[in-house]
Amino acid sequence: MIVAVCAKDMKERGTLRNNSIIFTQANNLGLLQFARTNNIGTSASSAGERSMIRRMLECGYSLGGDPAGHILFPDEAPSADGQLTGIRLLDTLKRSGKKLSELSAVIEKCPQVMLNVPIDKRFREVWKNDRAVTGIIDEFEGILGEEGRVVVREVGADPVIRIMIEGRDFTTINTMALQIADTIKERLTLTQPH
Repeated sequence: MIVAVCAKDMKERGTLRNNSIIFTQANNLGLLQFARTNNIGTSASSAGERSMIRRMLECGYSLGGDPAGHILFPDEAPSADGQLTGIRLLDTLKRSGKKLSELSAVIEKCPQVMLNVPIDKRFREVWKNDRAVTGIIDEFEGILGEEGRVVVREVGADPVIRIMIEGRDFTTINTMALQIADTIKERLTLTQPH
């Protein structure tokens, strides 16, 4: 919400360089829909503050952020700074004369389901070529279309597949996430000896 509020303000004042923001896969789909509605470009970055800063400097962007609270204004600070973010937000509030609840209404957060499925090390990266797993992911992406998204990726030192699904209806996306998790468990976990 902070990125959306600041992006709208910066765009209106002509300070949103390249009329774009940086986001990560973990950002809520609502941010991407906000950007699309307001004709603001988006550019994806890998997770982590360093990756976002690197991408922003490469592309010449002046705003980015992730759900962990790393809000970046590279023209003013070389890294995320909570005090700077607070000052920028208060400045926007003062100029607008509106309440924060009014300003944050520019973005509608989508329901989100996130599941982690541990897998055996021997299946690391294998899931990307398993037709049962990729098939169900493709099917659900097709069903959701632009009203949702499915992000499945491997994370962590111990192999874990993280499933994140966003969409308008929580029950639907929750069912989808559980079905993907069940498919991964069936295909990519070792059966225990009896």
